[in-house]
Amino acid sequence: MSEVKMIQSELPESMEGSAVSYAKDAMKLKTTESEMAKHIKTKMDKAFGKHWHCVVGKNFGSYVTHDPGNYVFFYVDKMAFQISRFG
Repeated sequence: MSEVKMIQSELPESMEGSAVSYAKDAMKLKTTESEMAKHIKTKMDKAFGKHWHCVVGKNFGSYVTHDPGNYVFFYVDKMAFQISRFG
């Protein structure tokens, strides 16, 4: 079973759960971090409207602007996921 470590979230609980679920699915279905990010972005756009952005990796820095209430950063095992919406 995958270990989820929530670092920061402004998402409603149900949306946060979807983001984690999409991340876990991406880890099973895709082989590269770019493919995982695309998978999650596509799922978030379809479920919650457009303009989602996703960064996936084990080592990255970021500084992003996001709409209030539309940001989450968490780990699944050792993979980090930063998902935000702007626009």
